[in-house]
Amino acid sequence: MDIRFNNIFGRTLLIIIGVVVATFAAGLVFAFLSSDSEKTSLASVLPSETPTPTQTPYPTFTPMPTYTPYPTPTPTPLPITPQNPFANLVGSVIKEPTKEPTKEPTIVPIPTPGPYARADTYRLAENWAMAIRDYSAVIAADSSNSDAIFFRAYSYHKLGDHWLAIADYDKVLGLNPSSVAYNNRGDVYSDMGRYELAIYDYNDAIKLDPNYAKAYNSRAIAQKNLGKNADWSESQACSLDSQYCPTPTPGPTPNPTITPIPKLHGMRLLVNGSSLGPSQAVFDFLNGQLVFNPPPDESGKYDQGITIGVTAYSTVTGGTVILGGVNTVSGNTRNILASGTEWSITAFVSLPPGSPIPVPTATAVPTPTPVPAATPTPGPTPTPAPTPTITPTPTITPTPQPGSTATPTPAPTATPTPAPTATPTPAPTATPAPVTTPSAVHVWTKGSEGSGNGQFHSPVGVAVAPDGSVYVVEHGNNRVQKFDSDGTFVTKWGSN
Repeated sequence: MDIRFNNIFGRTLLIIIGVVVATFAAGLVFAFLSSDSEKTSLASVLPSETPTPTQTPYPTFTPMPTYTPYPTPTPTPLPITPQNPFANLVGSVIKEPTKEPTKEPTIVPIPTPGPYARADTYRLAENWAMAIRDYSAVIAADSSNSDAIFFRAYSYHKLGDHWLAIADYDKVLGLNPSSVAYNNRGDVYSDMGRYELAIYDYNDAIKLDPNYAKAYNSRAIAQKNLGKNADWSESQACSLDSQYCPTPTPGPTPNPTITPIPKLHGMRLLVNGSSLGPSQAVFDFLNGQLVFNPPPDESGKYDQGITIGVTAYSTVTGGTVILGGVNTVSGNTRNILASGTEWSITAFVSLPPGSPIPVPTATAVPTPTPVPAATPTPGPTPTPAPTPTITPTPTITPTPQPGSTATPTPAPTATPTPAPTATPTPAPTATPAPVTTPSAVHVWTKGSEGSGNGQFHSPVGVAVAPDGSVYVVEHGNNRVQKFDSDGTFVTKWGSN
């Protein structure tokens, strides 16, 4: 085998292989010599033992010698020659990679929109004039294009060129009759005010499409403009499409009646035992009047903590209003601080000295006054009518004929006429004179000085109610006592 290395790389590889093989052989020889010397040294160190037949001596343990490892030889690094991966390509020609030709993208030409497409674009943009121009170009190329004629008619209608629109719709109906074309031509006639022609076209549209709701609705509008009944057309349009149903007129929204909610914790205000009503600002009592600010709310109560102003007025000149149950006094206005669920005050008018105490007159059901019998006024005596004198009729005695009997005729009896009866004229009813009631009368005398029921201490005012009850205001006892009409004690108000 004849192998030749004609380059540096091959020679270097051969040297490295030889060095490795030599080093491996030297290692094998050195290992073999080392193993023989270790065996000889161990045999010389260990003593020979001869066992005694009668007694077996205990062996003496000799410490093992310290093992000294053989130094590992340090390998000598071989010089590393940098390798040229392309060394084996010396003398060869390296070819450049072949580049693939770049493919140019195929440009797809964008088709130029035709007149019909442009016309549709203009129509959708509501550019009616440009749409008509392009639709006309399409019709010039193809006079039987019913779609282009239809949309040109629609564009004419939008521009208000009614007769041109009708002419195009006539062409469409001649080429391709449809319910939509009839309906659209009817719309043109309707915009021109020719409602009869419009109704004819709507009828033809409904014949071609009985479920055409728009045609029913358009016909109903034309019929109304002519003053005709359009209820059936309207109902048909509504039944086919809800957008044509009339919108119901909403009725007036009723305003709900707000019922005041009674307050659970409000305060009622009582005056002389009577509660103020809802929003009542004025309270009238005998010879006086009270004004409340603010008045109670809609439930007749006050919120807690509200200050209520009470202004007192006397309706009698010189009278003084005496209030009980108020917190503070400022002139003729008193204040009440609302608290609790109920507050009671008293109000009476003290008349000036010397003023008579008015006694209320009891209101009774009037007794009907008997009307006295009317005395007839003597009038002229009526003259009786004269009694007619009856003249007797002579009795004629006929001469009896032979063979016959004569029957006499009785004379008539006169009926006298009765005289008229005079009707008496009634006398006028006498009006009774009014009874004068004294301004003040003594009713009863009651009480003594003291603080008990029915006793008084410095009374300053007396008032009589319509039912006859008597109220007495005492300054000394700071109270008001009530008595019935007989003077019997009923109740009292105040601090004592």
